[in-house]
Amino acid sequence: MLVKGLSYTSHIEVRYAETDAMGVVHHGSYPIWFEQARIDFFKSIGAPYTAIEKEGFESPVLELVVRYRQPCKFGDTVDIETTIYKVHL
Repeated sequence: MLVKGLSYTSHIEVRYAETDAMGVVHHGSYPIWFEQARIDFFKSIGAPYTAIEKEGFESPVLELVVRYRQPCKFGDTVDIETTIYKVHL
């Protein structure tokens, strides 16, 4: 059973370099944003990722599933919520 823990919302502003000729964000940019959101999350709980690694902990991405619902464009702000769950077996 999963029990929801802490959450943090990162606000990513779409940069021009992340868009294609049609002004739409390239699909390869999203995983980079997810990684930034994960780093922001750890920083928000007082545990910068560098400190976590120094303590010998790792936080690998085990799966990435993305459903593109609408295009993001240059100048948009994208909100990404990161949540950590506790697993009860």
